[in-house]
Amino acid sequence: MLSTRANNIPFYGKVSTLRKFLHDIGFEHKKRNNNRYLVEQPHIIAARIEYLGKYKNYLEQNRRFIFQDESWTFRNGTGKTHEWQDSSTRSVSVKKASTGPRYIVCHAGGRDGFVNGASLIVNTQKKPKQYDDYHGDMNAEMFKKWLTEKLLPNIEEPSVIVMDNASYHSTQSEKQPVSSWKKDELIEWLIENKIPHDPRSRRDDLLKLCQNYKKPTSHEIDSLIQESGHEILRLPPYCYVYNPIELVWGQCKRYYDAHMAPECDYSEEKAMEVWSEALSQVTPER
Repeated sequence: MLSTRANNIPFYGKVSTLRKFLHDIGFEHKKRNNNRYLVEQPHIIAARIEYLGKYKNYLEQNRRFIFQDESWTFRNGTGKTHEWQDSSTRSVSVKKASTGPRYIVCHAGGRDGFVNGASLIVNTQKKPKQYDDYHGDMNAEMFKKWLTEKLLPNIEEPSVIVMDNASYHSTQSEKQPVSSWKKDELIEWLIENKIPHDPRSRRDDLLKLCQNYKKPTSHEIDSLIQESGHEILRLPPYCYVYNPIELVWGQCKRYYDAHMAPECDYSEEKAMEVWSEALSQVTPER
């Protein structure tokens, strides 16, 4: 086949013949998946090997793992597009045209199930009230508040907390110079760190000087976790398959879809109640 393409030889067979040939040599016509290309890049492979090595070492030490993640759901259901229906309206599970407000859900758990008291569900579209502790979309401030108030105080033994590299997980303790910084920002950083420099120098020269004195990157979340007596293990990029809580989200959302609004009650109170029930279905056994 490659020689035919390389030599520009025309193919006169039928589409069905070509389809059969491609199937015989191992190809399938399926939904495009670019993630496979991303995870096989050399630097991602190196990160994956490093992660698995650390994970193996923690396993040998019999350390407890806590897997953390965020996901989303909609009040009227999680957006499923197929279900069993007949000609009656009773078989229609979602009885509204829209999916309703969007919720961010956040939790963590391990071999003993979810961490008690660590559940978070937030309506991202609701106008916050004065007494709301959590509101809006997930960001670094909200994640830090959840971590320090709901997760860390409820973990009973030193553990390894596994999480991904979302931007709000990766706020730096101290910002370090990057190529996008303007000259004034570079000078300000040099002054703060008491590094001798000539402010009349070109921006590129100041950037090189800053890079020579850059400190190792440290994340605020990592420090908080370590100060609480735990370790943090970050997932390699694009490798969400190493976080088992991803499968748990699917289980919770299926329960939510099946039990939300059987009597057309789409209130926020009902949504919170059903989501809580969905989480309670997840046990160490299943």
